[in-house]
Parts: sequence; C-alpha cells; structure tokens
Amino acid sequence: MTELVETVLIPFNKLVPSSRNVRKTGGQDVDDLAENIAAEGVLQNLLVIPAKKGRFEVIAGERRRRAFGKLVGTGRKAETDSLPCVVRSAEEAERLSLAENTLREAMHWLDQFEAFKLLVEAGDSIEDVAARFGVSPTVVTRRMKLANVSPVLLEAARQEKASQEQLIALSITDDHALQEQVWKAARHEWDRNPQHLRVAITRGQAHAKHDHIARFVGVKEYKKAGGAIVRDLFGDDQYLTDAELLQRLARAKLDEAVETVRAEGWCWVEPVEHFDYGVMSRYGRIYPIPVAHSAEEATELEALRQEAEQIELDHGDEPPDDFAARLQEIDARVEALSGTTRGFKPEEMAIAGVFVGIDHNGGLRLEKGYVRPEDKRKLATLQNNPRLGPSAEDEVDQETQGLSAKLVEDLSAHRSAGLRATLMDRPDIGLSAVVHALAPRVVYDFGGHDVSACHISGTDSHWAMKASAAGMENTKAWTVFVERREEWRKRLPANTADLWSWIVEQDRDTLLSLLAFCAASTVDVIVKAGGAKPSGTHRHGDKLAAALGLDMADWWTATSEGYFGRISKALIVEAARDARGVEDLEVQALGALKKGPAAVEAERLVAGMRWLPAYLRPKAAGAA
Repeated sequence: MTELVETVLIPFNKLVPSSRNVRKTGGQDVDDLAENIAAEGVLQNLLVIPAKKGRFEVIAGERRRRAFGKLVGTGRKAETDSLPCVVRSAEEAERLSLAENTLREAMHWLDQFEAFKLLVEAGDSIEDVAARFGVSPTVVTRRMKLANVSPVLLEAARQEKASQEQLIALSITDDHALQEQVWKAARHEWDRNPQHLRVAITRGQAHAKHDHIARFVGVKEYKKAGGAIVRDLFGDDQYLTDAELLQRLARAKLDEAVETVRAEGWCWVEPVEHFDYGVMSRYGRIYPIPVAHSAEEATELEALRQEAEQIELDHGDEPPDDFAARLQEIDARVEALSGTTRGFKPEEMAIAGVFVGIDHNGGLRLEKGYVRPEDKRKLATLQNNPRLGPSAEDEVDQETQGLSAKLVEDLSAHRSAGLRATLMDRPDIGLSAVVHALAPRVVYDFGGHDVSACHISGTDSHWAMKASAAGMENTKAWTVFVERREEWRKRLPANTADLWSWIVEQDRDTLLSLLAFCAASTVDVIVKAGGAKPSGTHRHGDKLAAALGLDMADWWTATSEGYFGRISKALIVEAARDARGVEDLEVQALGALKKGPAAVEAERLVAGMRWLPAYLRPKAAGAA
C-alpha cells in the first residue's frame, strides 16, 4: 500500500541548511528562481528533518530555501512566511537527498521554450511571462523564436542531432522549407557549424555592416525605398533581403558620382562593380602634378629632403636631440609644401578617364587618369614622343613624385628581386629575354645595349642588390632565388670543366629551366640614387613584368620602416586614402597624428590589402 506523504507549512525562519544534503556544489545562482517564486510561489515541496530548538534541516530543496531568502532580504517576503515541506526522519536523510538529486531529470531547453509559446498563445503578455520566470522580455521573445523553428528541426534537437546554437542560426528566417533545405544540404559536420548555417540561410542577402554595397547605399536609404530587413534576434545583425533593389540604389548613387566627376572635364567616366587591376594594367596613365609650387619652393623641397636623408644616414634611427628637432622641423615644412594642390593637365584629361566604384568599406572610390589602349598614341603625340610616348625618365618622375632618391633606389631593387624570382620559373619568357638581350648586340648596327632589363654579361649581380635596399636578404624574393641557386649548384658538376658534357646530356626542359634562372640572375632595373636617369632598360623592365604577370604584392609589403616612415605625412595620408578610400574614418584620423605614429598606423591600415605605390604597380607593356 502506498504511503501517504503529508505536506506541512513551516515558516522560513525555522528552516536551516543541512550537512546531510548530498549536493555540495552548484546552484549558487538563484535570481531566476527567486523571481519565479515571487510570481508563482514554491511549486515543489522541500524535504526536511527535525533539528534542535524547533528548527528543521533542509536535506533537499536548499536552492528553493535560498531563493525564498533572497525575497525576504529584499522585503518581498516575510521571515514568518511558510514554505511547503515534507518531514522525514533523520535516518532517511541521506537516502532521500540522494534520490531527489540523482533521479530528478532537468527540463529540456525546448520544453521551456515551447512553454513560453503556449503561455503567450493562451493570452499572457511577453512581459507577464518574463516576470513569472524571472527573465527579461527579450529572453522570452528569443526563446519563442526558437520554439517557432521547423518542427522537423525541433525533433532533431530533441534527439540531440541539432544544437541550440544551430537552431539560433537557422531561426533568422521564418521559412520552414528554407530552414530544412539548408539543414539537409549541410551534410558534413563542418557544414553545420552555426556560422556556416547562418551564411547559407542568408545567401543572397546583404549584411548591413559587412557588405560594402549595403554600407555604400545605407540602411536608411534602403528602407526609405521600401526595402525589407531581417533582424537576428540573437545579435545585432541586420540583413537587407532585396538584392535587386540594393543594386539599383547603388547604381543610381554611382551614376550621380559619375556625373559629378564627368563635370571635371574627363574624356570618359566609367562605373565599375570592382576594380580589376589586371585589366587596368593595360591602360596608360596620366598623373596629377603640383600646381602651386614655385621654382623656389621646388628647390627648397628638394634641399630639405636631401638634408633629412643625410641626417638619417649620419645618425641612424635615433639621432641626437638637436638633429631630431631639426628632422621634426623638416617634416613639418615638407608636409606644408607637399600639401599644395595637385591637378591634372586639362589637355591630358581630354584623353584620359576615371573608373568610379565602391571600396571595401562602402565608400566611393575614384581611380583617375587612365588612358584607354586605343588612346595611348594620342597621349604619346600630346607628350611630344609619337613613337614611345612619355620617356622612361618622365614616367618614373611621375610615379615617384615626393619620394627620395634613396627610397626610389630601394623600391627599384625590390622590383628587380621580384622580377628575378618570377622569371626563374618561366622558361618561355626566359628564352625570349635572352634572345632580346643578345639580338641587338649582334644584329643591329648600333648595338642598342640599353634596351633590355637583362644584363647578359655572364656575372650574377644578385648580391649587389643588398647595397640598394637594406634588409634585402630577409625578403621572400631574395630567399626563394638563393634557394633555387643552391639547388642548381647541387645539380651542376662541381668542376666547370665538366659543365659542357653535362649540358649536352640534358633534355630541353632542363636546359630551358636553367636558362630561365640564368636570365633571371641578370635582371637589373635599379634606379641608383645620384646615378644615371632611367633608360630603355627600365622601360623593358615594365614589358618584362607585363609578360610575366608580375604582381609586386607577392614580393613586397608597405611597412612603417621600409616605406611609410620614409615619405612625408601628406603622402602617408594619400597612400592610406588610396588603399582604403577617402571616407574611411581611420584614414581620416591619420591627419591628427605625428609622422612617426602615422607611419605605424598606416602600416596597420594597409596590412593584407596588397596595396602598392604607383611605382610598383603593374604597367602597360607599351611598344615593342
């Protein structure tokens, strides 16, 4: 016969903790339970045993006792208010405490969520449910959102085949069919990572903060045009769902920018979805020139740069105080002079154009001064050289405006290293380069020894590049070339007397590979500071780079020490704007920094963006 258990009401001030309660850890957080007791009362009896002085020890239900005590402490309950208890003997204490704490099964999280949903459907408000369970209205709303996920996925969660985090990711949409479709398509465990599911469920939608087109248009304008937005209740993410409307608004905004830029007098202005530097490299370029420098200012600027360069050569990175103060004065004056207005020549603008697009931060980006391939001859005629267009000297001067001669030498050394590291793996171009270097010497009447970037002389000048660029031996291009050289040294005979016999025994591919390496060893397009002006060898370096598809971003990175710290602050800011866009807030903040911190910050801003100064960017191959 089942024993009847009698419930008695015992005042709170008569209940005390028991050392016989088997639960020793956990249960410290009672805030939610206290709020639930305030709303609903104590719904489950406490197990107690008699103690001294008319008190009772709680052997099961200590968390309920402490939650009630929290309400007493805040004045919401009185010490004399009673709690429902079942009184058992001391001999049963440990057994009953163990049974309650081990046999009790916690409510599944989905049961709680569905309970919230049922209460609201029965007429309770979100706020009422929140107060009853001691949670915020936002928590109730979020949990009801999960309870509204596809029944198929809820059942998977009950069978522990889907986690709460996965349902959260899928709950961004209320479309059950789409939820199930994305879940079924994610067949592997890594595909069911919550982040992957979130990306899949929002495919075709634009993240309000991360999508550059969404940032360009703006959520306000998108909503004003009637665009729908989906919000992630579990975060602050918003998704713009109407991709067609977003694209239409972006194009309209770009068209406005096109008309504004066209009014400046350009031959053409073209909106682009993205900047394809491979295509753009086939275009010619014109560059802005200072329009406010007098002859005296130009002379002063050059003198200041030479003085600063000499101080750095004489005293290194930490000059004495008086020289450091002088460098600051020079930087301030150079910045003031460099900040003068730059502009394009109107007659060149009538031939050139502008690409208008959106940068990665959602800002407007203008790439000015591009000359279409079919218009290069017009530009060449305009610049008084109908056969070749601007001289190599003129082009280098345009691309290196504002850079010291020593920095140009450094950059050109890195460009030589990049050409070598790329050419050594292209036997086809290597053969062409060697023939191109030799033919003028033996076929043409006047030799033309300066037409090739390859200096075919039988000597390897690779090590001489160290003198033109500090730290060259630590670069990627230097390292891969030296490693390849060691590989060939191991393959070739130790004695050069045996080399011919070895060569005639090799197949064609081996010889072409060796030829490419040898040709690469002779590449030299270094512009020596104080040396001769750029010549045909540098023009051929551009053609060689175009044939190789050289991207100097593979071999060189703009750093504070190697680049930004060696140019004026005005050029630092200009470079950051070029890389990240004029509207970038972090770029705008650069102007308030001193040159040293600005150089360090610029390095951080362009990191990973594969940004290059104009001198190192791909150039059109030009006339053969």
